[in-house]
Amino acid sequence: MKNNLKISLIALSTLLTACGGGSGNSVPNTTLPNTAEVNKAVVSELNEIDILKNNNIEISLDDFNNSIEEDDIVKIIKSEGNNEVNLILAGKQADLSYGNFGYIEIKDKETGVTSYETFSSFVPGEYIFPDKNITFKGNAYASLSGLDNNDKLVSGSAELNVNPDMEKEELNVKFDNWYNLSVKTEGEDGRATASLSKGDNFKDNGYTFDNDNISNPLLEVIYKGASSSSINEAIGNFEISDDNKMLKGSFGVKK
Repeated sequence: MKNNLKISLIALSTLLTACGGGSGNSVPNTTLPNTAEVNKAVVSELNEIDILKNNNIEISLDDFNNSIEEDDIVKIIKSEGNNEVNLILAGKQADLSYGNFGYIEIKDKETGVTSYETFSSFVPGEYIFPDKNITFKGNAYASLSGLDNNDKLVSGSAELNVNPDMEKEELNVKFDNWYNLSVKTEGEDGRATASLSKGDNFKDNGYTFDNDNISNPLLEVIYKGASSSSINEAIGNFEISDDNKMLKGSFGVKK
């Protein structure tokens, strides 16, 4: 397996900025945000995503007024030029209070080509890290790209295990009818490693990954709660590559 030096959210400033994080020296805000605050953070994050910017598509707060909810999944559907846009928000299903996560699906109505992008977003606030071992459970989505006009979306259950004494974060995702993925960071340098194994009822969807050829693994996590001792949820992003093939995902998990 190829290792690549990747810094986890223990020291990663880019995701903190995107998700509204701040200095770890301040006292966290213990007041739960309301839905409007969460939606505002989501809109801010979404409109910085390349798949929307490159297609001149903008998401607004008004779009949430026309959303559809089913089984605690919120869907926003809109049409922009030749593009049909589906925005899927899974934060409520994962019982998140501070943020949201999900994916964007854009279909070109002329060519029939569909593209996907995942995202995660928390309301602005202070950055905190667990001071004890915690296991979180929830869901994850991932986009698969690199094969000509054959992007895919996969989803499954997610489990995040954190050990602050070992400076270790490990995300395990069981994708439905596909691979099981493990991405972990450990140590002061936050070096990420990743591996895949075929899950139950594995079905070949055209994307196969070789553990010996995995490169550029990435795991980014942000935690939320009243304090480092009472963190109860997390969101984040993960990535792996295999030559031209790329898996990029987001997750939301609860203690």
